Amino acid sequence: QDPLLSCPATLFGQPALVRAGSVQRPCAQALAMGLQASRPEEATNLRPAAVTLHIYDVASARGTRASCFREGSSCRLPKWPLPGRLHCGVEVFDWEWSYRGGRQEGRIASGVFNCRPRVSEGHLYHDSVELGVTGLTPGMVFMLLQLMETQWLAAEYNALWHNSTHFCSELCAALGG
Repeated sequence: QDPLLSCPATLFGQPALVRAGSVQRPCAQALAMGLQASRPEEATNLRPAAVTLHIYDVASARGTRASCFREGSSCRLPKWPLPGRLHCGVEVFDWEWSYRGGRQEGRIASGVFNCRPRVSEGHLYHDSVELGVTGLTPGMVFMLLQLMETQWLAAEYNALWHNSTHFCSELCAALGG
């Protein structure tokens, strides 16, 4: 089964392709973001977009530490999840982007994925931090993420040295933060 879906339109003169597996964005949304990038934009139409970091507790999603975050809990664990036990994603233009690992036989798959803000599958939402704004357009962000998809492969994931926090740090820097 082909991991890419073909759309009945084009982006930048090429057939529009949207990842079916790691990136879950509707064809129409991808086309709209890409087509905006191909149009000349007037400086007066550019509005800074909010950038937000969402933080999740990985262990809580599996039911092992949720009680430690409740008010009045006698649990002695720190307020924030332990290193390697948290997940994070960056929200920009109403989508949250992050990175995860995984192996697929004989395929090179991106670990970059997206979801609705604060609902990353397999993780329990914990907190958000407003990071500021980006001056990039939706199309520019879309192209940036396409590039990052090729650089952040699922097979290269490491819970301590190459994880969602590293991905989010690099994405935020590229967004201008």
